[in-house]
Amino acid sequence: MSMLLGDRVVEFLSANKIVFGLGAVSTLAEEVKALGGTKVQVISDRILVEQDVIRPVLASLEQASIPYVVFDEVLPDAPVSMILKALNQYESEGCDLVIGFGGGSPMDTAKAVSITATNGTNLEELMGFHAVKKRGAPKITIPTTNAAGADVGFAIVFVTDEETHEHGLIACRQAMPDVVINDPMLTVSMPRSVTADTGIDVLVTGIEALASKQATPFSDLYAEKVISICAAYLPRVCAKGSDIEGRYHMALAATMSGLAYMSSMLGAVHGLSYPIAGACNLTHGRSMAPLLPNVMRFNAPGNPEAYARTAELMGYDTEGLTILEAAELAAEAVEALLDTIDVSYRLQDYGVQEGDIDKLAEEGMASMEELGDAFLTPNPRDMTLDDIKRILQEAFKSIYI
Repeated sequence: MSMLLGDRVVEFLSANKIVFGLGAVSTLAEEVKALGGTKVQVISDRILVEQDVIRPVLASLEQASIPYVVFDEVLPDAPVSMILKALNQYESEGCDLVIGFGGGSPMDTAKAVSITATNGTNLEELMGFHAVKKRGAPKITIPTTNAAGADVGFAIVFVTDEETHEHGLIACRQAMPDVVINDPMLTVSMPRSVTADTGIDVLVTGIEALASKQATPFSDLYAEKVISICAAYLPRVCAKGSDIEGRYHMALAATMSGLAYMSSMLGAVHGLSYPIAGACNLTHGRSMAPLLPNVMRFNAPGNPEAYARTAELMGYDTEGLTILEAAELAAEAVEALLDTIDVSYRLQDYGVQEGDIDKLAEEGMASMEELGDAFLTPNPRDMTLDDIKRILQEAFKSIYI
């Protein structure tokens, strides 16, 4: 929760235009023309192409006689080699606008193609915050999952080393899309596991944005709504994927979470999750499940008001509790939600052995320090390597000592 002190200046960032609602994808051709696109590259993955989930996108382009090519080789956590292959198609086909259609990886790949088309192909030189100098090629993102803020966000996450699964991050205004088209109907085909995993990502983003030491009035506005939506609707869409009302609200929360984190940044749940995702071959969202309640308990003394507010937003009565008791209730609320959607918050259920904890902690510390402005600085409480080891040990046992 935000506290504006002295001469602190805050920012609010957003895509230039967000088109939201049932059937919104039908406006695609109109948006392409408004951006001056004459030939479009559509970046997606093979499953969305083979199952024809991509059909509304292609139909809109075809009806408007807009030429396009499709790149459907995107993998989860896109490696550099794949991004450069997509860029080669974009340039060789003479495209002048790129569309990212799918989950976080297709949208991040489209953003990466956009900025490398104008800033050169050395992604390592572009890594970090605000290293990109030139505006990218025009780009549109169209999510088919609830990847938190990937549609509106200024971040591009990719794999820099395919053997070690080491991740890289580019964060800059130039990565933000020109237009976001968020059509909740496109998320109905998500399998239950993807629904749960991306929903966890949205929930974590909302909680970390609210608790961040860099929270602002802008991020609070969206973060609170994100948390309350996830509490109400994530169990519903996991129980029944065809629940259109639930899909509508979760799609809205996913976009809102991006608007929140760009003003507040995130915290240790995100920062510590990448080594776990790589070691256990987990999605980004699932890798955060065993971290979330334990990091919340650790962080509670640093911002008890935010975690107490989280408990309230998740529908829990905090009347009569001390502020720290209410903060603890937030962690219990998260565990109850994860139980409801059948997602484990025990590291051992994902193949982690107790002997792995020291290595994961060291890798997590390195991840936190490498991107300190994104994770370590905004985290409500300072962390040492021993703190991280303890958090992982508690996540392994799922008991807070």
